[in-house]
Amino acid sequence: MRIQIFIGLCWINFLGGQPDPRFDPFDWVLLRDATAINSISEGLTYTYFGTATGGVWRYNNFGQQFEEPITTAQGLSSNDITAVHYDQHTGILWVATESTLNYSYTNTGDWYSIKSSDLGLNKGMRIIQIGNSRDYIWCRTSTLYVKCDHTSGIMVGNMINPDEAEISWSSYPLTPYDDISDLLTGYSFFSNWNIFGSGLLNPTGEYVVITTYFMGHFKDFWIGTDNRVILVSKQQMNTLYPVIYGLNNTDVQFLLFDDGFWVGGRSNRFSNAGITFFAPDRQVYEHFDFKLMINMTPQSLYSAIDTKEEIWFGGEGQVLIFNKSQQYWRTLTGMDGVPHGKVITLAQDSTHVWLGASRGIGRISKASKKQNPTGFESLYDERFVNALTLFDDEIWIASDYHLRIFDITTNTISNYNDQKNTNLELNNLDAFQYYTAFTQEGKNIYIGTTQGIIVYNSKSGETKILVNPTVYSGKIIKKMFVYDQYLWILTNKSLIRVKLDNMLVKIYNYNFMGTLNDLYITDDELWIGTSEGLIKFYWQRDL
Repeated sequence: MRIQIFIGLCWINFLGGQPDPRFDPFDWVLLRDATAINSISEGLTYTYFGTATGGVWRYNNFGQQFEEPITTAQGLSSNDITAVHYDQHTGILWVATESTLNYSYTNTGDWYSIKSSDLGLNKGMRIIQIGNSRDYIWCRTSTLYVKCDHTSGIMVGNMINPDEAEISWSSYPLTPYDDISDLLTGYSFFSNWNIFGSGLLNPTGEYVVITTYFMGHFKDFWIGTDNRVILVSKQQMNTLYPVIYGLNNTDVQFLLFDDGFWVGGRSNRFSNAGITFFAPDRQVYEHFDFKLMINMTPQSLYSAIDTKEEIWFGGEGQVLIFNKSQQYWRTLTGMDGVPHGKVITLAQDSTHVWLGASRGIGRISKASKKQNPTGFESLYDERFVNALTLFDDEIWIASDYHLRIFDITTNTISNYNDQKNTNLELNNLDAFQYYTAFTQEGKNIYIGTTQGIIVYNSKSGETKILVNPTVYSGKIIKKMFVYDQYLWILTNKSLIRVKLDNMLVKIYNYNFMGTLNDLYITDDELWIGTSEGLIKFYWQRDL
C-alpha cells in the first residue's frame, strides 16, 4: 500500500564545492576520525564509503589506495554520513546525512543539498540506503522509500515498497539481528583477524562489530566495521585483509612532524581516541588507541615534542612518552615533575624537556625522567604558561602578563624588557600583555601578543613591532610559523598569511575549519590541526 504519491518541487540548496571559486575541490582536504562505516557503494573509478563522522572515503580501484575524502571542505552539508550511492546510469554521486540528501555531478565539488523535510521525511527519519533504477533515485528509511528524479533529486513520492523491480542498491547498516557469519565462512583472514560469532576479533583480541558489507561488480567483497577498519577481498581471492585509513581523533590539538605526522588531541570516554602516526606520502596510518596500548593512560593531549630517541606528549597533568627504537610507552605524572593542569607547550634543551601547563611550569631530565627544578617554578604557581621555546641557549617563557628568559648557562631568569629591549620603539613594552606564541627564523624570534607581533634579532639586538594587531583583530595568537618570506598566524577561527616584504595580508576563515590549534608548513602544503580534524591546504595555489 502506498502512503502518498505526488509530484512537487523540492527546495534545492547549492552549497558550492570549495571554500571559494578560485580553489579546486581538493585544494583543501579534511581528515577526521570515521568512527564507523555506514554505507558502501561502487563507482567506475572509486569505491565510496559513507562514514559516521569522517565524510565519504574514496578508494581508487585501480591504484588500490585511498585518496582525498569528500567532506564539508568540498561542500557536503555534514561529515556524518548515513548512506552513499554512485548512480552508474548518470554518473552522479549521492550522499545522505542526518538531515539532507546531497548530490554532485562531478563527484567531488559543486554539491547540491535537499533537506529531508523537502523529501517528505519527518524529523528524526533518516536515509539509511540509496539505490537507483534507470530513471529514478531511491532513498530508503526504516519505514519508507522515497522516489526521486535521478538528476535533480526532486521528490516523486513516498511509498512503503518500491514500484520498480530493477533497483541497484548501495549497502545498508546492519542491525544486531543481521548475521552474516555464513557468508564469512568461505573466507580466510590476514593479519590475525578472525570470525567471532556474528562479528570479528581484531589482532589484539577486541571484538569488532560488522556494520555493513558490499559485493562489487567484479566480486570485490568489502566489510565495514564500528572501529573505522575496512576489510576487503579482491576479485574472488577469498582472503580478507584489513585496510587502515583515517585518524583516531577528530579534535586535533597538535601535530608533530617526524617522517610523518604525529596527531592527537581532545578525547572522551565514548571515543576510540588515542594518537595517530600518519605518513601522507606513503599512505601509512598507525593507530595507538588508548584502550589497546599498555602504559598509555587515556586522556586529552595538547602538545608534543621529538627528542630524537622519544616522542613526548603533553596531557592532563601527565606526559606520555613513546620510545621509538624499543616501541614502548610510559606515563609520567606529578610525582615525576609534571606540573598541574593541561600541558599545552613543550620545549627542550640538550638535557631536559620543559613543560608549560595551565597551572605551572616544570623541567624533567631526558635521561632519568625525573624532575630537576630551576628554583623559579613558584613564579608560575597556578598561572598559565602559554608558550615555551629554546632560542640561543635560552628558554623563553610566555605567559599572559610576562615574557621571561631563563639562561641555561647561568641558571638565572630575567624579564625580556630588562634584558633584551634596547630599542626606543618599544620602551613601553610593559604595556604589552598576553604573550602567547613564538616562532623562529635564523637570528629572529617572533613573539605573538594581543598588541602586535614583536620580532627580536639576536645578532643586532634590535627589537621592533612587525605586525600591527589590527591584522588579526587583536585576537589571541595561538601559533605562528615563518616560511619562505611569509608569516602564518593562527587565531581561534582564522588562518592569516602576511607577506613580510610588503605586509600584504590574506585571511582564511571558512566554516569547515572549526577552531584552529596548530600548524605545520612545507613547500606545497600547509597542515592545520583543528577541532574539526586535520586540514591540508595547498597554499602555493593561492599566491
